Amino acid sequence: MRLESSSAQAVPARELYSGRAFALASKAVESAGADLYVLSAGLGFIKQDALVPPYSLSVAPNTEDCILLRSLTEPFTSSQWWSALHEARRSRPLAQLLRVRPKAMLVIAATRPYIEMVEEELASLTIAQVTRLRIVGPTRANALPDFLRPSVMPYDDRLDDAGLGLQGTRFDFAARALTHFVGLVGGDDRIQSPQDHAKRVHLALSRHRAPERVQRVRLDAVALRRHVRALKKAGESKTTALSKLRRDLGYACEQQRFFSAWETL
Repeated sequence: MRLESSSAQAVPARELYSGRAFALASKAVESAGADLYVLSAGLGFIKQDALVPPYSLSVAPNTEDCILLRSLTEPFTSSQWWSALHEARRSRPLAQLLRVRPKAMLVIAATRPYIEMVEEELASLTIAQVTRLRIVGPTRANALPDFLRPSVMPYDDRLDDAGLGLQGTRFDFAARALTHFVGLVGGDDRIQSPQDHAKRVHLALSRHRAPERVQRVRLDAVALRRHVRALKKAGESKTTALSKLRRDLGYACEQQRFFSAWETL
């Protein structure tokens, strides 16, 4: 693979993945005394301390780095790509992790495109292994296969209630849901069923309300560049800057459009 032969200096994965989403996930996992792994579109399933070369790939549609758009012959799915990443090692890393840790719970915090990437491997899990799987991030469980739906925790826009202190963007929704879920069940002595955990999430969110959606004004290219310069000058990170642009300044801007402007200024 090109990444394996890269001459770029390798760094720990936790240094490569920056931004609020990864920071939240890392803090949540550390608080539970657990291990953090990354579902990487370029490298597969990697532990946060693994040394990796810098890269830029994604399976999210409508993004410049989407690997699914780079086929010169036949199109392929994210699930096929995931299988190809691990074919040389002949491994199914998620199944292997659950096998070597028979008393552990595997919580996958990811957006739907990344869940779809590992969907075929998840389908190979035993029934007992699936009962130890939790998924936080997708807000529509019915968009996933039947066997995964009980594992999806019922998080929705109520997570943005100010009373929870977990407001953010769609980009970091899965990490915020993970933070809440770990705080909710992280101290348990034993793993409860997916249904029990779903009920606990539902009950916890029932005390909160989703904020009213604000109609935001879309920025033109000139105004966007002006705000990006100001936010960079203020020392904001890329992810925090986008959040401030939307939440504090009240503007509408797609994530990819904002990030592209950020990288070019």
